[in-house]
Amino acid sequence: ERIAQLDPKRVLFTLPVVCLALMQNFPPESQAQLGADLKKIQDADLVLEEKAVIAVITLSKYLGSDMVASVLQHLQPVLAAPPTARPSGEAP
Repeated sequence: ERIAQLDPKRVLFTLPVVCLALMQNFPPESQAQLGADLKKIQDADLVLEEKAVIAVITLSKYLGSDMVASVLQHLQPVLAAPPTARPSGEAP
């Protein structure tokens, strides 16, 4: 539910970068495997929203769901989907 309020493109590209930056002792071989898994997700023939959800699950598998959930919570303003544009003159 929380992911639905986020911009899937921002989740797919920004979240992995921030999560990895926070992981000081993440083994290089695990970094390489995670990178390969994220690349497969980006290249998959899926809609962007599906890719974002799968990326969150993949990051949680490698880095822990608590850590990813915390990053999602703290980055919510950065990852939030922009408000939809309304035609001029239309009330919010």
